[in-house]
Amino acid sequence: MQKKGDSYLNERMWYYMSRMTGSIVKKGDGYSKLRGRKVSSIFLLESDVFKRGEAVYTYSVRDDDTHMPLGVGGLYVYVNLGYRGNDRKGSVIHDIHCSDYRDALNEEFRRCIRDAKNEGGKIRMCETLEMFKRQGREEANVQAISNLLRDSLVTPEQISKSFNIPISVVLEIEKNIK
Repeated sequence: MQKKGDSYLNERMWYYMSRMTGSIVKKGDGYSKLRGRKVSSIFLLESDVFKRGEAVYTYSVRDDDTHMPLGVGGLYVYVNLGYRGNDRKGSVIHDIHCSDYRDALNEEFRRCIRDAKNEGGKIRMCETLEMFKRQGREEANVQAISNLLRDSLVTPEQISKSFNIPISVVLEIEKNIK
């Protein structure tokens, strides 16, 4: 995670948002798949890059004249971790900085961190990370299979055998790339 603001912060935000949006719609999908979807991006920044003294800056895609949201797009949130206000946002940012959960001000935050550190919490964390790794491998496999099929390097039958997956799955991937 990159926490420092720089002169390319907005460009990075647009890059990440476009990557997330691009993962929703695949080649051949209709744009209706985006209807009602919101993609959010949260940046945790060590200092107040906007220099206005706020804890959180929130932006969305709106019409310039009416300020009405367009109904598509996303929410862009910049969190100033340097904020030290004596309000709810300040206490949450304080708790984020605590190296010992017992120093946190929010009881719910303390409980969640304490529970995450016990054996059951560690097991749930490991299971969640394993699930993300599996999903990542599956996405990588689909991308690799798509590339092989697109470039006509091997037959669907060869892919089925090499990846140890049913031919019907390979044919479905092939159908989605044409």
